[in-house]
Amino acid sequence: PAFRDGVLPRDKIIKINGNSTEGTTIEKAVHSLRGKPDSKVVITVAREDKDSEGKAKETIKDFTLTREVIKIQTIYSRMFPSSDIGYVRITEFNARTPQDIHEMLGKLAKQGMASLVLDLRYNPGGLLPSAIETAKEFIGDEKVVVYTQGRKPESRVEYRAAPRAPYADVPLGVLINEGSASGSEILAGALQDHKRAVLLGGRSFGKASVQSVINLPDGSGLRLTTAYY
Repeated sequence: PAFRDGVLPRDKIIKINGNSTEGTTIEKAVHSLRGKPDSKVVITVAREDKDSEGKAKETIKDFTLTREVIKIQTIYSRMFPSSDIGYVRITEFNARTPQDIHEMLGKLAKQGMASLVLDLRYNPGGLLPSAIETAKEFIGDEKVVVYTQGRKPESRVEYRAAPRAPYADVPLGVLINEGSASGSEILAGALQDHKRAVLLGGRSFGKASVQSVINLPDGSGLRLTTAYY
């Protein structure tokens, strides 16, 4: 509902039903946002924008959202009308993504798919193994999909594709934007580096760090960057 009404990634929710979120915990904010289906909630967001001269400015806007039961589906696919071009959108990488995309690509192939548009816009990432397995659909020959590099040279860890990829020869275009991050950047970068796809859109988010979370006794945590992708 928020996406349909125009709420964007990086918008900051500063009020919920007129109440400031400053100092509010995530749990309390989620409790305020949730409610019975078809009921309303008003959120106030602060959005960083640019004026006519390209200078940064902040705008405040209210959104009245209608709550509904949200069923999480991470992959959508279809054929473009009157064409042999397939379209697959991945909204995030979870445990089922590799299996789902394999099944959907198979269905598109049966419908005559000769080329594919892979949409990774606003995909924030998710599970790294899931992104790597998805890359294996298009990249074979045991090529490097991604590697992590820590402070020491011997800390390098490589993740490679399988010997054969089911769709290694399908022409591929990939859509990305500023909301494409982490796992989606890894997938897009691997496809671009191995000349398997043409990337279209805007500059992606730029998250290339491997982080470990250390829980502290007071309930807080320390997020430590231990390597880079």
